[in-house]
Amino acid sequence: IAGRSPDSGEAAIEQIRTKRGQVTFVQTDVAQADQVEHLVKTTIETYGHLNYAVNNAGLFDMGPIGQTTEEAFDQVMDVNVKGVWLSMKYQIDHMLQNGGGVIVNTSSVLGGKGMAGMSTYSASKHAVNGLTKSLALEYAESGIRINGIMPGPIATPMMDRGKQIMPDVDQALIQVTAVKR
Repeated sequence: IAGRSPDSGEAAIEQIRTKRGQVTFVQTDVAQADQVEHLVKTTIETYGHLNYAVNNAGLFDMGPIGQTTEEAFDQVMDVNVKGVWLSMKYQIDHMLQNGGGVIVNTSSVLGGKGMAGMSTYSASKHAVNGLTKSLALEYAESGIRINGIMPGPIATPMMDRGKQIMPDVDQALIQVTAVKR
C-alpha cells in the first residue's frame, strides 16, 4: 500500500493484518518519479514480483475556472494524471520483464462527463481514461491488461472536504451517474 499519509497507511495495514494478510506501507507521493520508482522497487524486493497494481490516488479542485489557481490546477494534474502515468511507467517496466500483469486505474464518473464547478478534476479524469485506453492497446500483446473504473461519489474524506466547499457536491455527482445513487 502506498500513500502520502503514514497515519492512513498504518490504519489500512492494521485492517489487513487483522485478516492475516501480508502488507507493507511505503510513503509515496505519486507525483514524484523517484518515490514511485522506489515504491515499485520496494514491492519487488519485498514480494519478489509485481503481478497487479491499482492506481487510485486523487485530488480535486472545485469552483469556477476564474477562481482556479495555477497551483491548484497543477496539483490536481500532478497527482491525478502524472501520478497514474508515473505509476504505470514503472509498473509496466517490471511487468514486461516478468511475463505480464494487470493494472487498474481509478478514474471517475466525471472522466466521461463534465460538471459545472469541477472542470479541473473532470479534465484530469478524462486524461486518466485516455492514458488507460491507449496503454491498454499498447501493451495488450505483451500480457499486460490495463483497465479503468469510473466510480460515482463515494463517502470518503475527500468527499467530506468537497462538501465544505460545495455542500451539494454529492447530490450533483449522483445526478451524473447511471443509477442515481
